[in-house]
Amino acid sequence: MRKREIVFGVILMILSTISISLFAQGNCLEFDGSDDYVYSNAIGTISNKTMSAWVKLDNVDQDGTGIVTIQKGNTGDGGENFDALTYNETASGIGWGFGSHGWQRTSWSGIKETSTDEWVHIAAAYSDYSFKIYRNGELILTNNQHQVYDFPADTVIILGMRCWYYAGPFDGSIDEVRVWNYARTQQEIQDDMYTTLAGDETGLVAYYKLNETSGQTAFDSSINRVNNHGTLGAGTSGDINDPSWILSDAPLPVTLSSF
Repeated sequence: MRKREIVFGVILMILSTISISLFAQGNCLEFDGSDDYVYSNAIGTISNKTMSAWVKLDNVDQDGTGIVTIQKGNTGDGGENFDALTYNETASGIGWGFGSHGWQRTSWSGIKETSTDEWVHIAAAYSDYSFKIYRNGELILTNNQHQVYDFPADTVIILGMRCWYYAGPFDGSIDEVRVWNYARTQQEIQDDMYTTLAGDETGLVAYYKLNETSGQTAFDSSINRVNNHGTLGAGTSGDINDPSWILSDAPLPVTLSSF
């Protein structure tokens, strides 16, 4: 009996070692709070929407910085036509926010973050002139009088900026960005915030896992992946506008790497 226990214990240790080696933590993008951003190609017409991401702040005092932005066009003329999921800690507001139409319509949750070590899941869902903001799956803000822009076919997605003309650069890390073409319910947000997606979910128009380790492309893993890949910085070669690929410790499943 003693021999069997020893053999069984050795097997357990081997299996434990193998299971650890099978998995590797994913990556994310770190933005420097100065000039870093990612932009996508056009995603097509979108009206109702949900934007979500895992976020870790490097600085808790940020002035209306953009996390995920949906905007008309990819030049300065889109400045008056955008919706942005944001963070703000200064005089114009406190907490997680949602802004639209050239920043003239803005609401803030009032939740002040105090940690630069904590990952936070943030989501904004909009439909029928009403939007809701969720922090870690919990509703923190509702606005029933907030008009949001209906975006045409040349709509783009921007990460790490509030809009195309370099306003509101984000300071921190962003992971698992998702954009949907309908307002998701709180239950739907809670059901998959800690899991990765297949990419073929109904209504998913863009999905940036941000698991790349290098290069200028943030690949879109949704069914629209042919058109929606993101480009880091100002072009296909490295420049000062590029965020950095870093190891992510966001609370998501680790990724199978090898056997």
